[in-house]
Amino acid sequence: MKIIMKPGIEGIDPSQELEYFGKLDDLTFFVVIRPKDDWNYSDFKLKIGKQDDLKEIKVNNVERYRDGGTTVMHTAVGRFYFPCHMAILNNKDLKPMLDEKEIVVFEKK
Repeated sequence: MKIIMKPGIEGIDPSQELEYFGKLDDLTFFVVIRPKDDWNYSDFKLKIGKQDDLKEIKVNNVERYRDGGTTVMHTAVGRFYFPCHMAILNNKDLKPMLDEKEIVVFEKK
């Protein structure tokens, strides 16, 4: 799997669905994938690293709220927070975060 600078992802298995991808900082990217069919939250996989060298990181737990999809993902590197679009529309201060640090999440196309 490799990040391409459109932004986009290259090399995702066709049986996988892209949940989130973005940047933790200028050089470190992240990708969250899951199976397209017949999945649950324990199937989420996280990869973090440089553009062409992503390593899998353990996902301990995933919670999805009933507000339209806000997701909290507890991992070996910290707590990811992905607010849903509706929550952001209601509160412009909500941002995607890794622990207390704001992160960039790219739109899926």
